[in-house]
Amino acid sequence: MNKRKPGSVEEMQLQLNRYQTLKERIQNNLEEVERLRSCMVRVTVAYKDAPGWDRKQSDQNVILTEINKLTEHIIADTDKMSDEFYAVERLIDRLDNTKERDVLRYKYIYGNSWEEMEEKMNYSRATLWRFHRKALIHLASKI
Repeated sequence: MNKRKPGSVEEMQLQLNRYQTLKERIQNNLEEVERLRSCMVRVTVAYKDAPGWDRKQSDQNVILTEINKLTEHIIADTDKMSDEFYAVERLIDRLDNTKERDVLRYKYIYGNSWEEMEEKMNYSRATLWRFHRKALIHLASKI
């Protein structure tokens, strides 16, 4: 079994890589909440205009309750992910060296490729990798 030590360079890189995944999952959750809320409106309108409204109102309440439970679960999940998401940003902010911080932001926060970073930061790939490696070492030493 391959276990990584907490605070190791590899662990720092995994934590940073998780940022984009979290960003995507949070966005998907927010879109799902919006979709569920839209369903709630449609269910309310559909049942309200249906013949026999009084008999169908309990069915509507069951559906709306389930949609609300799903929405609350998604929001709670999003809140947990947001905490981890912002922890990555705070982790990067702990670096003293501006160049190292910038490399990690471009790579993990903005999701740039090494090629894009070379162009935007005006450094060679070897220099970017050196800043990147030093940043991971510095972060690991701060944990």
